[in-house]
Amino acid sequence: MKGKGLFLGCCAIALLTGCSGDPTAQRWFAPDPELETPASPEASPSPSPSPSPTPEVEETAQTLPQNFPETIPQYPEATLLEAKYSSAQVRGTTRWTTTDPQNLVREFYQQAFTEQDWTLETGEGEDDSLSARREDLRVTIAFEDVSAGETQFSLTYQVGESPTPTTSEGEGDLSTVSEPLRGYVSDVLALGVMGEVNPNETVTRRTFARWLFEVHNRMYGDRTTKQIRPIPTRDRPAFQDIPPSDPDFALIQGLAEAGIIPSRLTDNSNPALFQPDAPLTRETLLLWKVPLDVRKALPQATVSGIEQTWGFQDAGQINPEALRAVAADYENGDRANILRVFGYTTLFQPKKPVTQAEAIASLWYFGYQGEGISAPEAANISP
Repeated sequence: MKGKGLFLGCCAIALLTGCSGDPTAQRWFAPDPELETPASPEASPSPSPSPSPTPEVEETAQTLPQNFPETIPQYPEATLLEAKYSSAQVRGTTRWTTTDPQNLVREFYQQAFTEQDWTLETGEGEDDSLSARREDLRVTIAFEDVSAGETQFSLTYQVGESPTPTTSEGEGDLSTVSEPLRGYVSDVLALGVMGEVNPNETVTRRTFARWLFEVHNRMYGDRTTKQIRPIPTRDRPAFQDIPPSDPDFALIQGLAEAGIIPSRLTDNSNPALFQPDAPLTRETLLLWKVPLDVRKALPQATVSGIEQTWGFQDAGQINPEALRAVAADYENGDRANILRVFGYTTLFQPKKPVTQAEAIASLWYFGYQGEGISAPEAANISP
């Protein structure tokens, strides 16, 4: 047996030696790599795989997503069409439909936000959208163009989005305000009567009326004979949509009864509605502000006259009542509101909404042809 084993071993050696130049034969006798003994960890360490971050995924559902905040009001007569939401953050967009008219839907959300202590951020824009914020949750309602008899709208929500920097009582981040307006805004805020401000948001008619009243009276804090008087109650409100129960009734009524804001008290042909949540337009800003600069009857004005003085190509689009305020503002020279707020322009764009920063800049100075007072001067006067 030993002899036979020795013989077989010699044959194998001879065979291997003879095949050393044959690649095919070498593969026959090569060791199986899967059967090789792995090296020890000490000899060849293998790197640990790095965990990959969980990607943010947008998902779509036919029901409200789990991250939909319970504090958001839901229109009771609306049916959910679609919901897109983030799996990593509390944000998303839901789409709804209802047979109720659009104005009812908007009024519902406006009332619900007000009653539930939300802060309304936008007024009635061109698309009639509505935005509101409550703590770190922001919601936007936007309406879509659909066929008659149906209202479709989207409700977008996001938690954790930082609000626009608050600038109140002279403090706050004004870095987002354009450089030409920044100084004016800072000076007016230093008077300490503005409250919360979002400089780049559109200003509503209600908000500007409040600012106009408060800042004007603060500027003339030492001259009560120049101040506008608040009217707490009256049997005949100047506007149907500003009843005595409205929180801004006294000051809006005061401005109306002083003839600063046109109303049915000054002319029965004027609208009976104030539209407090509508955006303030450029021509309305001039119509309300300039009378407190001039303090006398506004001059007569024509479209051709405005074209010659201001050089506005769109003078024909200005409301005839506001046209007189635009003419009077030109007579104020370098203190003109138009120059301070909008700079040099050949297009007045009278129907364009005004931002809060622009509205505040208009309040930086009250006066006419050199006789007046600026916000920095008023800051040194005790109210």
